[in-house]
Amino acid sequence: MKKYSDERLVAYADESLPEKERAEIDEYLRSSPDARKHLAELVETIKRVNEAFDSIYNAPIPDEVSQLYHAYNERLKELEKET
Repeated sequence: MKKYSDERLVAYADESLPEKERAEIDEYLRSSPDARKHLAELVETIKRVNEAFDSIYNAPIPDEVSQLYHAYNERLKELEKET
């Protein structure tokens, strides 16, 4: 049976695969206890990484950065009108 990369297994766990590939991986996981264990380990690792970076992901954006971002976007819109 075909083995799947960690990238594909993570996409499977995230439910971001096409239905056909998801069904193939479902079958792979049903037939392989080692694959199920490996997927569980991948999911746990991702969970821990996300928890470690939660404070960064959820940190407020400083006003200066927000202002620069908006100014940049406004300038881009102006340039697009010119072309």
